[in-house]
Amino acid sequence: MRKRYAICGLLLLSLAACSNLTVAPKPVTAHAIAPDVNSFNAGIIDCDAKGCKVTANWVAKYKQMEAEFKKTFADDVNIKPEGNHFRAPYDVVEHFTQLKAAERGSP
Repeated sequence: MRKRYAICGLLLLSLAACSNLTVAPKPVTAHAIAPDVNSFNAGIIDCDAKGCKVTANWVAKYKQMEAEFKKTFADDVNIKPEGNHFRAPYDVVEHFTQLKAAERGSP
């Protein structure tokens, strides 16, 4: 009986010793901040209940990625001029995010 407890104890000890070999993902660090004109805001100025206020550069990048990946979005017609900027609904901003992920090679 003592031999069985000793073997179980050694087995548990050896398993506990291997626990520090767990593979954990490396933290993601940004390599660059997305500049837009003179601000580091990635072209998104502000968001509210109506969507996000974006720059003309954001809209141009969005249209460029749509053409590149041939993935247009029906709600693109809802991107409206607002002063010197544009108002993009949240679903369009989400589509931009998906296109950006595809550009980076993410699934």
